[in-house]
Amino acid sequence: DPAIGTAKAAEARRLALEAGDSDQIVIASWAYAAAAHARGDLRSSIVADLRETHAMPKLAVSVFDGQLCMTQRFLYGARPYPDVIAFADFLAEEAQRLGAARGHAFAVTIRGEARLLAGQLDDAEADLEAGARLHREIGATTGESFALQRRSEVALARGDRDETMALLDEALAIARESDVGFHLLDRIYGTRVMAAPDPVSGMAALEEADAAVRGPAETCPTCRITLAVPAAIAAARAGDVERLDEWEPIAEYLATVVMRLPAWDAALAEVKGHRAQLTGDAKAAQEHFRAAAEGFAASGQPLDEGRCAALAASLG
Repeated sequence: DPAIGTAKAAEARRLALEAGDSDQIVIASWAYAAAAHARGDLRSSIVADLRETHAMPKLAVSVFDGQLCMTQRFLYGARPYPDVIAFADFLAEEAQRLGAARGHAFAVTIRGEARLLAGQLDDAEADLEAGARLHREIGATTGESFALQRRSEVALARGDRDETMALLDEALAIARESDVGFHLLDRIYGTRVMAAPDPVSGMAALEEADAAVRGPAETCPTCRITLAVPAAIAAARAGDVERLDEWEPIAEYLATVVMRLPAWDAALAEVKGHRAQLTGDAKAAQEHFRAAAEGFAASGQPLDEGRCAALAASLG
């Protein structure tokens, strides 16, 4: 119930602010953003937070750290990328007008993410490099790590594995210093798994992720899917049915119950394609890969569309 959620989240944030506890402010801000999303008002909520915190830099860091994973709702098919980029432009301009450094860094990073997923790699890299620098200048470690992890995805899309791993190592080192690393570890290790050059390396990366990301202090319900999908695909490619049986249901639950966004539906279809390929059902695998390509195309993600279309074509 969005009304109850909004009331509870507002009370949680009031109590967190009274206590002055930055960790609790992050969690309460996440809840407040989730409630805003549920009532279809996330954009207005972000703008309101920007205006309310522009004169309180330390508070702004905690509030916007709490927004990071919820704003991923903008990025996976809920809105066309030109709309997301336009919103990020507006937010960046408003932040600069107010002198709100944390809000500006946040907006530039979101714009870079949208451009990355839309396949605009040069523009994405410029924004994400700026986002990391802007966060670093104000001591916002969570935002800096987040931008570095997204930069690693740009490098991966270009086929530069050495740069990918260097950026991930830097992002991980910073995440471990952050108060809210649980928003970061899944996606950092998920990208490590995706970057593996072969099935054996993929399983080694997954073993490392399993050992490193455990429990509620190290994972986030919204961010978990960024590890679950690569983990399931890596297990399928390696022929590890036991691991696939572990990770595929997690990916399916997160895609269909928690996220409910078109691009994550496409990602789940890709997982199912790898499952079918592992079991020797080439026709079903091809159908799943085609569905994934169509889903990514509809979401405006050409790089993912191209990968899945190539997988479908490889099956004849």
